[in-house]
Amino acid sequence: MKSSYQIEIEGKLTAIAEPVVLEAGAELVELQLVQRKSSALVRLLVDKPGGITLDECADISRGVSFLLETADPLEGRYTLEVSSPGLDRPLTTEADFRRKIGEEIKLFLKEDERTIEVAGEILKVEDKRLTLMTVEGERAFPLEHVVKGKIIF
Repeated sequence: MKSSYQIEIEGKLTAIAEPVVLEAGAELVELQLVQRKSSALVRLLVDKPGGITLDECADISRGVSFLLETADPLEGRYTLEVSSPGLDRPLTTEADFRRKIGEEIKLFLKEDERTIEVAGEILKVEDKRLTLMTVEGERAFPLEHVVKGKIIF
């Protein structure tokens, strides 16, 4: 469980980082703060439709670094890492699925007391529904039934 201090610091870090990430045309997928004995690790996972490049991550890192040095919310030493969430990271939020429109996924759905799997290309995400083109044709699923999705390589 996170302490109130960690929640407060993560909020400050998000407020600093998110505008830089958005300006780069990307989305802040996750911010992780790891406290160590003598320093902290701030890890930003960023992505955008079609994926994010190493150069874009470096640009975001420079922009966020400058603002962190100015605001100094951590009051000490820290390491900043900016990277993509990775290809094998599960898709769990509406934003995750939206970023992957046009890609093939395996979808895990909760139906009654069991989990079913459906594979297909993400066509759209709207009205709290995820629409896939499957071998059976176009199928829409309520996002509330989605457990997770995984990109098919």
